[in-house]
Amino acid sequence: MSLGFSGFSTPGRSLPDCVTFLPLDLRAGLAADKRTTAILNLPVSSDDRPRDRAVIRPESQASGMPVYERETVVDAPFADVWDFHSRVTGLEDLTPDWMHLRVESIVGPDGAQFDDRQAVLVEGSKIHSTVRPLGVAPAQRWTSVIVDREESEGRGLFRDEMAEGPFPHWLHTHTIEAVDGGTRVHDHVEYELPLGALGRAVAPLGFIGFAPMFRHRHRETKRLLE
Repeated sequence: MSLGFSGFSTPGRSLPDCVTFLPLDLRAGLAADKRTTAILNLPVSSDDRPRDRAVIRPESQASGMPVYERETVVDAPFADVWDFHSRVTGLEDLTPDWMHLRVESIVGPDGAQFDDRQAVLVEGSKIHSTVRPLGVAPAQRWTSVIVDREESEGRGLFRDEMAEGPFPHWLHTHTIEAVDGGTRVHDHVEYELPLGALGRAVAPLGFIGFAPMFRHRHRETKRLLE
């Protein structure tokens, strides 16, 4: 994949200047389809399956927000993968060290604080934490609330929404599902970048920051559970 820095357009559709530094093939996807921006086979570890992929869309049909998605298949039983993602310890294990995550407190749906990081995060649970990307930026508060949690035979889903943090909007849906060959882990993030109109203009480029984090999450899930 080669990088290009000149303008780029396709017949009948031009791209804004803010995306002209993207790889040529990604820019082609942006120009050709304004709903499904690109499907990227990102450079991941050699043991990742061909179905590992990331998707960027300028907006969700439901919310109008830009969307980042990534999925992988883990060679492990559904029950193990679902249980791992259901606890604060899973969040801590999957967050890259360079984010410098610190979980300050966990509050249950009844408003009572608890310290058991092995407890299942049920709907209504709230996680108060801070992150300090690369260890040089000021620490940022990040408070997540589990707003939905569903489980059925061979399939589970939960959503965490940012109640306080660096993004005006962040809704992360985790879908975990038994499939042939293991368990599929699918992350779907609807987000809004800060800085108002400027943030909205460059929002489809959110993958630049999200890809390293979610690539790490999926690598670690495979490493820890396979």
